[in-house]
Amino acid sequence: PNADRFPKFDLSEKEKAAGQSLVALYDIYAKQVQHAPETIKRWRPKIRQFEAFIAPTPWHLATRKEVVAWHDALLEEPIKPITLRDVHFAANKALYS
Repeated sequence: PNADRFPKFDLSEKEKAAGQSLVALYDIYAKQVQHAPETIKRWRPKIRQFEAFIAPTPWHLATRKEVVAWHDALLEEPIKPITLRDVHFAANKALYS
């Protein structure tokens, strides 16, 4: 009987987003900013790769230390630094921003 005294509980946008995968959020973001299919094809795997790298840490709790560790791991692969900057990090930076 006293429940009507309290406002309806609703999750904030940040709390709703925290419950989704980073890839799912990218799909929403890509649709909003109208990314070209080529961009989606190139960025989506990089976002998935980052999310897998930091697992089991949820994406919204990733630390700078984990990002640096991912960067260092990528440098061990045959990836050009410009690709690292313009694809791997650009995709994640855009989404986190």
